[in-house]
Amino acid sequence: MKTLFGKRSLHQVSKEEHQKLRRLITIPISGHASLEMYIDHIEQTAISGFEEWSSMEKPLELLTSIKQLTFKVIWNIFMGSTPTKSTTIREMESLNDDIVLAFFTMPINFPGFSFHKALKR
Repeated sequence: MKTLFGKRSLHQVSKEEHQKLRRLITIPISGHASLEMYIDHIEQTAISGFEEWSSMEKPLELLTSIKQLTFKVIWNIFMGSTPTKSTTIREMESLNDDIVLAFFTMPINFPGFSFHKALKR
């Protein structure tokens, strides 16, 4: 884990530091009052996603499409804005996919393995 996420990730720090970092991370997204700030953005993102899907000429892969839509919402909450270029969001989704995949694989740092690919990114 330390190799992927660094020395100061929530998994690597002491209990006291973990609680401090976790508090900093969760304050903006915990509780109804905090989440109310994001509801308009979530609605707009969902509506624009549904409109885009309905105008498609070919079938869409539902899991991938929902994952992309969810990633846009999460990006906005944690980064404070929506990326202006669709290539930027796709690149970030790809990086996130690599890291998540590496998180659940054997930590083998050798070409061809997911862990190695995540480290290269």
